[in-house]
Amino acid sequence: MGARSVKADLNPNTRPVHASERHPLRRFLSWTLLALLLGGAALTAAFWAPDPTVAELSARWAPPPPRFIAIEGMQVHLRDEGPRDDPSRSC
Repeated sequence: MGARSVKADLNPNTRPVHASERHPLRRFLSWTLLALLLGGAALTAAFWAPDPTVAELSARWAPPPPRFIAIEGMQVHLRDEGPRDDPSRSC
């Protein structure tokens, strides 16, 4: 078996086998991973949007009459819905 291996190595018609030819599944998975990473980066770049300011959010989501209260240093939008003369109201 060893002599056969040496004889094949001395044959001038043989060429060295590249690593990608020995492992086609590894090559396929590498290209697939690269394509997924590049696709994810492209989608992130295409749909990236900066965070809106508080004023923009208030204009859209706090229709008049807006009421904000401060809780632990944060502005919290409070919307009191329902009848003002409700007897079960505890505020």
